[in-house]
Amino acid sequence: FVAHKAVYGLILNSFQELYHKVASLVFNDAEFRKTTLEFYHELKQSCETHDYHRAVACMELNRQRSVSLWSEVLKKLPPNLGE
Repeated sequence: FVAHKAVYGLILNSFQELYHKVASLVFNDAEFRKTTLEFYHELKQSCETHDYHRAVACMELNRQRSVSLWSEVLKKLPPNLGE
């Protein structure tokens, strides 16, 4: 960790199980996987061509898409997710 604080690792590790549960819900969704892959391909190409404006536009579009996709994921969360 940049701050060299062991407590950050403890905090992050305490969310590990929850992170894995949420990640499995998210990446089991084909549309979410497709959108994520397209984003990283577009961002990579923007960076390789040093196209700052394209990279910014790509990140903005991804943010908008992510909001929509996450709202759908949140509707499908099992009630016992945090247990």
